[in-house]
Amino acid sequence: MSSTPKAMLHDARTPVQAIGRYSLHSFPLCLKDGPRVLALSRRQLDVLAFIARAEGDVVSKSAIFEAVWHGAFVEQGNLTQSIYMIRKAMGKLPDGSEFIQTVSGHGYRLAAALQNPEVVQSFVEMAPSRVCDRDRLHSQEGRFHLMVESIGSYALYMLDCRGQVRSWNLGAERMKGYAASEVLARHFSMFYLPEDVAKRIPDREMWEAAECGRCTGENWHLKKDGGRFWARCEISGMRGPDGKLLGFARIVFDATAEKTQADKALCMGALWKRERDRLHAAAESSMDALLICETVFDGKDEIDDFIFTYLNSNAKKLVISHSESIAESRMSQCFRGNWDVDLFAECKRVALTNHPFIARCSFQAHDVPCRWLRVQVVRIENGVLITASDITERDLFELGGMDCVWVGGNVV
Repeated sequence: MSSTPKAMLHDARTPVQAIGRYSLHSFPLCLKDGPRVLALSRRQLDVLAFIARAEGDVVSKSAIFEAVWHGAFVEQGNLTQSIYMIRKAMGKLPDGSEFIQTVSGHGYRLAAALQNPEVVQSFVEMAPSRVCDRDRLHSQEGRFHLMVESIGSYALYMLDCRGQVRSWNLGAERMKGYAASEVLARHFSMFYLPEDVAKRIPDREMWEAAECGRCTGENWHLKKDGGRFWARCEISGMRGPDGKLLGFARIVFDATAEKTQADKALCMGALWKRERDRLHAAAESSMDALLICETVFDGKDEIDDFIFTYLNSNAKKLVISHSESIAESRMSQCFRGNWDVDLFAECKRVALTNHPFIARCSFQAHDVPCRWLRVQVVRIENGVLITASDITERDLFELGGMDCVWVGGNVV
């Protein structure tokens, strides 16, 4: 089985997740205490769902910001306020502790018991007689049997110690397309791809569940019609009071939509990286100087300065003698006084009006002789783009045959 992070936003296809006495519903996303819906915002519900999906593991603040706020710049107080409102709405556990616990220096985790793939084993342990013998494993009785059979959102079935299917619920029939009569007493490896069976993945899963208590992961599963779906699975070992292994409880959730979305995101990320690398290579091979500047605003939302966020090798050579002193530096500290035009003022004007600036300028940096440049400034998102072409040699060529000398950095 391939591993997957536990912590993720609450999946819209998992209908209900229990958090203590509360139930977290995914469609529409809400938290209920019985029939009563708790007053929480969508952002607060997303935070709660993300922490709940970690199944008691610690979730870092940075992971929550990335999943809920999608990496946007927000103040730390937004998360603190969301946690406070969730705690206020849910109250405290019977022992007086919070449902969401703070782990100092690490993040948050959920203290309440969750309704997750371990639910089957929990229900068996809560059976009236609390007897987990082989007969009860093969034939569940009363309400527990009816409840398991009626669950339609995910496949939930029992295996004996050899891996043969011993029960089959409605969700399993809907997900995989098999009726109970078609799978009972057959080995659960029938749902795996042939190459996974050849790798003995089903056997390794049962071994891990028997040795460690459970095994989780994701991989492709087969349907009766030959189709595939991306399965998020858990298999738990079930033992009697004497510790003897009686069989396994297995739960499967169809995560194909989530897998497809994740694959698309990876593909788009790879395409974006490849395009970025191509643009970077083109910028580095250009004969022109290329500078990208980000706008810096003051406390009154007025443009205070620009910070250089990217400059190619020609820009480093042309603009300043020591390249390390310009990266992440402010334009006002690098350009003022070196041009025969106020380039800083022109950049501000372009950023405010969106009217490009194009001019032939003279430029001198430290001990570099004066150069003639064709400068163009255009507005881009969050700043300006500056291109500068060195036209000194061209001008001298056009003046060929004429008697000309440099005076004060100018051709006369």
